[in-house]
Amino acid sequence: MRVWLVWLAFVPGLAEATPHVGLELGIGRLDERLRLHIQPDLILKSEGQHLHLAVPLEFFPGELSLRRQDWDTAGDFTAILQDLKWRRGKLSASGGKLHLSAGAETVVQQYPIGHHPDRPDSALQFIGQNDRWRGQVALSRHFALASLAYSLWTPRVRQPVQPELALVVAGTDAGPLQPGVDGRLAIDLTLPYHGSDFALAGFASGVLGLGSHQDRQWRVHGGLRGEHRLSPDWLRWRLELRHSPSGLVAQPFDPSLGMLDPLTDLTLGPTGGLGFAAKVQWSDRMRLTFSQDPGLQRAEAVASIHRGKVGRIYLGGGWVGDRSHPFALAEVRWRLQRGATVFARARLLERSVEGGQPKAVTDGMLGISWALALQPGD
Repeated sequence: MRVWLVWLAFVPGLAEATPHVGLELGIGRLDERLRLHIQPDLILKSEGQHLHLAVPLEFFPGELSLRRQDWDTAGDFTAILQDLKWRRGKLSASGGKLHLSAGAETVVQQYPIGHHPDRPDSALQFIGQNDRWRGQVALSRHFALASLAYSLWTPRVRQPVQPELALVVAGTDAGPLQPGVDGRLAIDLTLPYHGSDFALAGFASGVLGLGSHQDRQWRVHGGLRGEHRLSPDWLRWRLELRHSPSGLVAQPFDPSLGMLDPLTDLTLGPTGGLGFAAKVQWSDRMRLTFSQDPGLQRAEAVASIHRGKVGRIYLGGGWVGDRSHPFALAEVRWRLQRGATVFARARLLERSVEGGQPKAVTDGMLGISWALALQPGD
């Protein structure tokens, strides 16, 4: 009960929420050994508010031992927050296993927090806006992001692409490219044109390196992006050119680098030059991205197939650095009945097993989850 009260104090509006309790059980492979997965869940739901807490526990049955590296520091307990959605007027908050983006996405684009098994974590994000200003702050244990954007003019109705001038600062104390502090400061300008069911926009950005081995190096970005309504779906695309005279690596916070072990040693080319990026996304069903810079290239493909609320199939994969660092993710979920779902998961990621050097490791799990709503009087 005390845990509930602590979280309710930080999430106003959930005091009247309907609580759901659940349990997830699975068996599979982790750290190249057989594992048993147990996860108790607590979900609080009310109109417009949502809070999901869970404690994932991984056991190795042969030794009857808990996977201790998941809980050996105080910061590991931030991973208990799985999902948070809250809104009050013009202020909104989200939390859990987020994919963060900011500005024109030339620095932070769908950067995953808490999705790598060697980095149990969750993030909190706050967004406040009025007719002309929009502020964003996101925090996790090893990553911080802040942005402030101003709309150069106000469209008649709120449009998905805003005419914004934005300032973005992002950084980490566990650099995805080199150990230690790494960050970026960016100024983004986006100028859109809106049609009846589409939006086209040009964008330009200047980016400065902060900390690490690329401190005070700079680069520029420019390109086109579009959003098209194909009711009930939508299509988004993006084309981008990049240039850095010194070889400052573009967009260090993105899905492909977020899938690497933090100890992975990437070989970076020291020379500058032109780079290129492209992205196509069809609703939440498919996403294709590719980016290339001198000395480093990345690619990602994601497909998600839904059958209403009954079934879901997710497939994702990609590589970093001339295909030398691959990753792949897959999940199938199928609802047997209300509150009961079976699932299968598999992933290929670069992992550091028992403190060794990072290497490609395949994990998998089969399991079932249950959820039960506790109605008043139960």
